[in-house]
Amino acid sequence: AMLPDLKVHPRTSQPPPAAFLRAFQTAGKTKTAIVSIHLAAVLSGTYQNALNAAKRYTEVPVRVIDAKTASVAQGMIVQEAVRAIEEGLDLDAVLKRVERAVANQRIFLVVPTLNYLIRGGRVPRPKGFIGSLLGVKPIITLDDDGRILQPSKSLSEKGALKKALNLCERFIESRKFTNIRFGVAHAAAPDKAEWYVREIRSRFGVDDVLVVEASPTLGAHAGPGAAAVAVLGS
Repeated sequence: AMLPDLKVHPRTSQPPPAAFLRAFQTAGKTKTAIVSIHLAAVLSGTYQNALNAAKRYTEVPVRVIDAKTASVAQGMIVQEAVRAIEEGLDLDAVLKRVERAVANQRIFLVVPTLNYLIRGGRVPRPKGFIGSLLGVKPIITLDDDGRILQPSKSLSEKGALKKALNLCERFIESRKFTNIRFGVAHAAAPDKAEWYVREIRSRFGVDDVLVVEASPTLGAHAGPGAAAVAVLGS
């Protein structure tokens, strides 16, 4: 809520290897193995720092995973890992389940203004300035490697939200999924999250939708009013 009034745009940074090492040491006291799932490596140094820490910790096996996505899509991958563990699967089977989830997810983010992406350096200033003048509402996704793409855009927020769901449907059809789950993340935009949930239930027949508030990192780059929808299929 404070972001629009800040004169200096907040910066984000990944945790240092020492922080991961402490987390691994704590978890290793009660666990026989650790699965550490992180934001797309092409977007952040978080994955590499966790990997560096894992090399220094040898008490129990540590497997560091590049989720190749972000936000609620990453959370859905974590949920898949938890389900596999609760089913009693061994480490290799858990990792295979996680790898399939990484390969079978997609997230689509709608931002109401390009201003925060420009201020955060995620969109080139000349291109972003023109887009802002035109009132463009971009739809952003991450490809199979976690790189940022803009598959579509709209001149209205409602149009952008609808297009994001259309892109979800296209992704589902292209992968021929028979089982799908959805997640929604929002930055101070609960009304958009509620709209997504209603549409997902009506359009796809999926009642259980994971809804979360956007992390401070996503909020800083996308700005208040941003909303993301993610799909994970099999």
